[in-house]
Amino acid sequence: MRGLAAPLLIVLLVLAACETPPDLACSERADNVSYVDAGGNCLALSTFGEAKPGQSVSLVVLLDGRDLKTRKAFGAQAQAEAFAGDGVISIAMAPPGLRLGAGRRSDAIGTGNEPAPPEAVADTVADGIQNLRIHYAAGRVVLVGYGDAAAIAGVVLGRSPGLVTDAVLVRCPCGVMEPSGGSVTPIALANRVPPGSRVVLLGTDGAGSAALPDIQGYADRLVERGVEARIAPLAGTDDAVVNAAVAGAITDLLR
Repeated sequence: MRGLAAPLLIVLLVLAACETPPDLACSERADNVSYVDAGGNCLALSTFGEAKPGQSVSLVVLLDGRDLKTRKAFGAQAQAEAFAGDGVISIAMAPPGLRLGAGRRSDAIGTGNEPAPPEAVADTVADGIQNLRIHYAAGRVVLVGYGDAAAIAGVVLGRSPGLVTDAVLVRCPCGVMEPSGGSVTPIALANRVPPGSRVVLLGTDGAGSAALPDIQGYADRLVERGVEARIAPLAGTDDAVVNAAVAGAITDLLR
């Protein structure tokens, strides 16, 4: 497995650690539509869809992120509306310290200029998803992550077993072990993902931490665990190709 020059998740928070604190406490902003409380910190949301009383609800959470190589943004906010429907609540979520497009920003975690530990990032995201799952009484949760956010999603799968029923991880550096041998990476936590979970891994040919050869190692560990993991090759990295592949994977998981 290839190492990375920096820990997988820390890159998300280097610039966000010095954000000015919000004027309102999280408890005053958290309405589970625009913000969700995640252990006392608010994560920014963009929410679409509705459910009737007593209706079975599926929750799709698109965690915004960037490609680790190109730094291209996924644009979860623009994507989320497409997956909302009858009984399906679709939510774009910004990881801690980051902004949804040009809109709301999630609260930063950590102190000063030091980035938060990757486990703190993943646990904050998990806290937010748990509160959304309770609020919407969702039986199924599909977590979608792209690039660096896919790495967060992969850690959530292992650190919070059973919280997420299905996942779509796009160009995820999931097969990479940290150079320090740390255990807060998707592949290191693969043996904690519950059997029966469904994980779709979207990647491209070639070299690099998010390419198919490295993703294969993570998929193999999931399959050994009893997870329904499959790899779906991407024909390219342009927006139209990626968006169509993500839409297809989510649609299949919601059936």
